[in-house]
Amino acid sequence: MLNEPTDSRKQALPFSGNEPRTGQEVCEGPAVSRPSFMVRVVAFRAQSICFALIAVGLAISIYHLWRIEVLAGQRAGRTTDACLALFGAGCDSLLTNPVSVQFGLPVAGWGLIYYATLAVFLLLGRLLRETFEFEARFAAFLLSLAALIGSGVLAGMMFRGLIPFCPLCALAHVVNLALVFSLLRLTGRPIPQLTQALMAGGRSLVTGQIADPILLRWKLVGLSTVALVAVVLYQWIFIEAPPQALVMNPQQLLAEFQRTAEQDIPVGTGDPTLGPANAPAQIVFFSDFQCPACRRYSPQIHTLVEQYAGKLQIVYKHFPLNVACNPTLEKDIHPRACEAAYAAEAARKQGKFWRLHDKLFATDLQEDATVFDSLAEASGLDLQRFKRDSLDESTKAKVNADIELANRLNVSATPTVFLNRRPVSDGRLHSMRVLIDHLLRTAATAPSGVPQQRVAAASSEQPGVRH
Repeated sequence: MLNEPTDSRKQALPFSGNEPRTGQEVCEGPAVSRPSFMVRVVAFRAQSICFALIAVGLAISIYHLWRIEVLAGQRAGRTTDACLALFGAGCDSLLTNPVSVQFGLPVAGWGLIYYATLAVFLLLGRLLRETFEFEARFAAFLLSLAALIGSGVLAGMMFRGLIPFCPLCALAHVVNLALVFSLLRLTGRPIPQLTQALMAGGRSLVTGQIADPILLRWKLVGLSTVALVAVVLYQWIFIEAPPQALVMNPQQLLAEFQRTAEQDIPVGTGDPTLGPANAPAQIVFFSDFQCPACRRYSPQIHTLVEQYAGKLQIVYKHFPLNVACNPTLEKDIHPRACEAAYAAEAARKQGKFWRLHDKLFATDLQEDATVFDSLAEASGLDLQRFKRDSLDESTKAKVNADIELANRLNVSATPTVFLNRRPVSDGRLHSMRVLIDHLLRTAATAPSGVPQQRVAAASSEQPGVRH
């Protein structure tokens, strides 16, 4: 497709697939039908360098896409920042910056498409040899030039301080620059000849004067294959990449958390807890057993207390969105939430709050009056005592005390989470891990004998034991 202007006097060029032949060569075989050994060695070396650079670029792009999913809560693993661990400076600030999304995709996603496209070009060129080799390498070089322009703009913004610095991104910019020179060397031609080949190819397409239509079809097959790979990757990333609004910025999250004021949240022996009372981190959360968001949040509690065994205490507080026991509400949102809270308190008096807690969230609490009795029996409770305790005034008083505390703290929705007496705006699992890890690092570096700045209390249930 990319043919050079016809010139019977020019010398044959390596890797073009279109070397001129004399009449003698037609009979006796081409005198320069194959590149010399040294030329092949140089080409192999250049191609190896290109593949190595592409591999580095792919690794950076894949890591950044994985990290974006972690920051959006779509990955269950810990939020360890490999970039921070390796270079002492993290990439999260840039990954959560609006500039990290361009034309509907994360820049890391465009990077993955770019490096994968280069790899497919070079592999197809190696597979199809003279049929497509030069065109594949030349197209890869042109693509690298376009990528270098975008990379240069982002690098300029980063080094001028307009966007946060990212060590791995800086490495990717260096890779993009190196790829331009490596791919240029791989084409085996100087820039003036490449320019002539591009112009000649363009004229052939415009005028329709193609010397070998069959050869042209093979070249189009190669280009179409590369385009198909790029489109498939684009669609996959477009579907799988989380929206920018879901991506959490750890530094911003910590800054917001530290700006909030500590609240007076008393915790006593009557509060259901998990984990030791002297743990350096404490979560107090207000919940409602008919709240869908609370149902989704419930498993996270057990995940955190198991992950931070001995270092985290969980405290449950009632805030049923039901006017039967919460008269400050303007409307009745969850009509059986108060009954469920009383049932949970009755289970707490038998030391099995968390067992019934899990069953209540796993059940659709219908109007059936016997549903709580059935769940109590399934939880191993003394049913007669459970019924008495559910109606006892002390049970109602405990729920009312939690509601009064919630109103004093301006709690208006469930679940509402406090970590070491500070309100948490983002209670997702990965966000809580960032905050808890920060508190634990702070506690570990604090001088011995300094008291923890939170309220810790004993529990009527065994700490750390899930009933």
